[in-house]
Amino acid sequence: MAFVSDRDREVATVALRGHYASGRISLAELNERVQIALTARRRNDLAKAFRELPPLWRDRGTRIVRRGFFLAKVVTGWVMVNTLLLISFVAVAVLHGLSLLEACLLPLAWIVTTLAAFRIARR
Repeated sequence: MAFVSDRDREVATVALRGHYASGRISLAELNERVQIALTARRRNDLAKAFRELPPLWRDRGTRIVRRGFFLAKVVTGWVMVNTLLLISFVAVAVLHGLSLLEACLLPLAWIVTTLAAFRIARR
């Protein structure tokens, strides 16, 4: 039987708080399980605090996948908007030439859409 360290107990209590935040256990059950984790001396004692709870990595995995899909949507939207900007810029240039103002608007529009995409992605 392996003994647990103070760090192992800390990690266990953080994980138990994660289960509480996810709504899997009540506050009373959290307090009970944290007490078990803090008094644990061996791995088996520590495992008792997690009986009937799923591993937290499942939650992290689904959050990572959802975040990936969200970022893919943001990038796709950014690419589509900037493609339309470029097509309109080329169309204006071909149809009647570019003024200085029109030549400055494309980089400005690109900067604005890029900053908006970064801001949305950081949410």
